[in-house]
Amino acid sequence: MGVRRILRIATMALIAAWIVAAPAWRQLHGARTRWMPTWDMYAEPGLEIVRGRFLAVRGDHLEELDRYALLGHREPRAAPRWLRTIRGEAGALRVARALCERLGGDVAIRLDGQIATWDGWQPLFADVDDLCRPLGPRPITRRRRHE
Repeated sequence: MGVRRILRIATMALIAAWIVAAPAWRQLHGARTRWMPTWDMYAEPGLEIVRGRFLAVRGDHLEELDRYALLGHREPRAAPRWLRTIRGEAGALRVARALCERLGGDVAIRLDGQIATWDGWQPLFADVDDLCRPLGPRPITRRRRHE
């Protein structure tokens, strides 16, 4: 057996041992270290998803908007990903700004929606009357999981 082959086998054995030991370390000792980090399968795929509806405000009248039809898509499946799955405050603002451009300046756009966080669904832009106008500094809605 050559030296390269022995090194390759030893490296693979060390990697396999680390893969097995890292989760076991956390289970046995309840601690996180730099070399034995926690590993959570599917930990964050649903975070920062935005659900809700966009509303057009004209005076005292509220009208629910079909974002797909207004932006020229007959079916949601044919729309771009940023329009189908809104992620985060920036994604919600991107959709709102596209709707503002399409509808013109005489309409205010509101979002009646929530954002997914570690602590559950939280209101998003509940304090904003018009998403077409520039927004000032805002508190960060994304929170990390408490451990």
